[in-house]
Amino acid sequence: MYEGSPMNDLARFLSMCASGIVRRQAEIFAIDFYLECLTKEFDGDSSKVPYTREELQISYNYVFICHILFLISGGILLGSVEKDEEKFREACWDKIEQKILMACEDAIKLLDGEMKDIFKKFGDK
Repeated sequence: MYEGSPMNDLARFLSMCASGIVRRQAEIFAIDFYLECLTKEFDGDSSKVPYTREELQISYNYVFICHILFLISGGILLGSVEKDEEKFREACWDKIEQKILMACEDAIKLLDGEMKDIFKKFGDK
Protein backbone atom coordinates (compact mmCIF):
# COMPACT_ATOMS: atom_id res chain seq x y z
CA MET A 1 0.00 0.00 0.00
CA TYR A 2 1.11 3.52 -0.62
CA GLU A 3 -0.17 7.06 -0.65
CA GLY A 4 -2.55 7.73 -3.50
CA SER A 5 -5.87 6.32 -4.59
CA PRO A 6 -7.08 3.69 -2.12
CA MET A 7 -8.85 2.02 -5.02
CA ASN A 8 -5.49 1.17 -6.57
CA ASP A 9 -4.71 -1.00 -3.55
CA LEU A 10 -8.15 -2.58 -3.63
CA ALA A 11 -8.03 -3.31 -7.36
CA ARG A 12 -4.52 -4.75 -7.13
CA PHE A 13 -5.44 -6.94 -4.17
CA LEU A 14 -8.65 -8.27 -5.72
CA SER A 15 -7.27 -8.78 -9.22
CA MET A 16 -4.01 -10.42 -8.09
CA CYS A 17 -5.01 -12.35 -4.98
CA ALA A 18 -8.60 -13.42 -5.55
CA SER A 19 -10.10 -15.75 -8.09
CA GLY A 20 -12.34 -14.10 -10.65
CA ILE A 21 -15.40 -15.40 -8.81
CA VAL A 22 -14.29 -14.07 -5.42
CA ARG A 23 -13.26 -10.73 -7.00
CA ARG A 24 -16.67 -10.29 -8.60
CA GLN A 25 -18.41 -11.01 -5.28
CA ALA A 26 -16.12 -8.67 -3.33
CA GLU A 27 -16.65 -5.85 -5.82
CA ILE A 28 -20.34 -5.85 -4.87
CA PHE A 29 -19.63 -4.63 -1.34
CA ALA A 30 -15.95 -3.63 -1.04
CA ILE A 31 -16.26 0.04 -2.02
CA ASP A 32 -19.29 0.59 0.22
CA PHE A 33 -17.48 -1.12 3.10
CA TYR A 34 -14.38 1.02 2.53
CA LEU A 35 -16.49 4.18 2.51
CA GLU A 36 -18.28 3.07 5.69
CA CYS A 37 -14.95 2.46 7.47
CA LEU A 38 -13.57 5.79 6.25
CA THR A 39 -16.66 7.60 7.53
CA LYS A 40 -16.17 5.98 10.95
CA GLU A 41 -12.59 7.32 10.96
CA PHE A 42 -14.10 10.80 10.63
CA ASP A 43 -16.37 10.15 13.65
CA GLY A 44 -19.34 9.42 11.39
CA ASP A 45 -19.18 12.83 9.66
CA SER A 46 -19.51 11.93 5.99
CA SER A 47 -18.94 15.56 4.98
CA LYS A 48 -15.28 15.13 5.98
CA VAL A 49 -14.77 12.09 3.75
CA PRO A 50 -12.69 13.22 0.76
CA TYR A 51 -14.40 10.85 -1.71
CA THR A 52 -17.88 10.08 -2.90
CA ARG A 53 -18.92 6.55 -3.69
CA GLU A 54 -19.13 7.45 -7.36
CA GLU A 55 -15.57 8.83 -7.38
CA LEU A 56 -14.29 5.68 -5.72
CA GLN A 57 -16.10 3.48 -8.25
CA ILE A 58 -14.68 5.42 -11.19
CA SER A 59 -11.20 5.24 -9.71
CA TYR A 60 -11.55 1.50 -9.07
CA ASN A 61 -12.71 0.89 -12.65
CA TYR A 62 -9.72 2.68 -14.14
CA VAL A 63 -7.11 0.97 -12.01
CA PHE A 64 -8.80 -2.42 -12.40
CA ILE A 65 -8.38 -2.11 -16.18
CA CYS A 66 -4.68 -1.30 -15.65
CA HIS A 67 -4.17 -4.30 -13.37
CA ILE A 68 -5.45 -6.64 -16.06
CA LEU A 69 -2.19 -5.95 -17.89
CA PHE A 70 -0.31 -7.29 -14.86
CA LEU A 71 -2.49 -10.40 -14.85
CA ILE A 72 -1.82 -11.07 -18.51
CA SER A 73 1.92 -10.50 -18.16
CA GLY A 74 1.95 -12.86 -15.16
CA GLY A 75 0.28 -15.50 -17.30
CA ILE A 76 2.93 -15.02 -19.99
CA LEU A 77 5.68 -15.41 -17.40
CA LEU A 78 4.08 -18.59 -16.10
CA GLY A 79 4.06 -19.91 -19.65
CA SER A 80 7.83 -19.48 -19.79
CA VAL A 81 8.50 -21.78 -16.80
CA GLU A 82 11.14 -24.40 -17.59
CA LYS A 83 10.02 -27.84 -18.78
CA ASP A 84 11.14 -29.63 -15.61
CA GLU A 85 8.67 -27.46 -13.72
CA GLU A 86 5.81 -28.30 -16.06
CA LYS A 87 3.67 -29.92 -13.35
CA PHE A 88 3.81 -26.66 -11.40
CA ARG A 89 2.77 -24.70 -14.48
CA GLU A 90 -0.11 -27.07 -15.23
CA ALA A 91 -1.33 -26.89 -11.64
CA CYS A 92 -1.42 -23.10 -11.71
CA TRP A 93 -2.43 -22.42 -15.29
CA ASP A 94 -6.14 -23.32 -15.08
CA LYS A 95 -6.71 -20.92 -12.19
CA ILE A 96 -4.71 -18.15 -13.78
CA GLU A 97 -6.37 -18.62 -17.15
CA GLN A 98 -9.83 -18.38 -15.57
CA LYS A 99 -8.81 -15.29 -13.59
CA ILE A 100 -7.49 -13.57 -16.74
CA LEU A 101 -10.54 -14.49 -18.82
CA MET A 102 -12.99 -13.25 -16.18
CA ALA A 103 -11.03 -10.01 -15.72
CA CYS A 104 -11.01 -9.41 -19.48
CA GLU A 105 -14.76 -10.10 -19.69
CA ASP A 106 -15.38 -7.58 -16.92
CA ALA A 107 -13.10 -5.02 -18.58
CA ILE A 108 -15.01 -5.36 -21.85
CA LYS A 109 -18.29 -4.82 -20.00
CA LEU A 110 -16.88 -1.68 -18.39
CA LEU A 111 -15.50 -0.34 -21.68
CA ASP A 112 -18.80 -1.04 -23.43
CA GLY A 113 -20.80 0.51 -20.59
CA GLU A 114 -19.72 2.87 -17.84
CA MET A 115 -16.37 3.67 -19.47
CA LYS A 116 -17.57 3.97 -23.06
CA ASP A 117 -16.30 7.56 -23.13
CA ILE A 118 -12.74 6.20 -23.33
CA PHE A 119 -13.47 4.80 -26.79
CA LYS A 120 -15.03 8.10 -27.84
CA LYS A 121 -11.98 9.96 -26.60
CA PHE A 122 -9.21 7.66 -27.87
CA GLY A 123 -10.84 5.13 -30.19
CA ASP A 124 -11.00 7.18 -33.35
CA LYS A 125 -7.33 8.14 -33.41
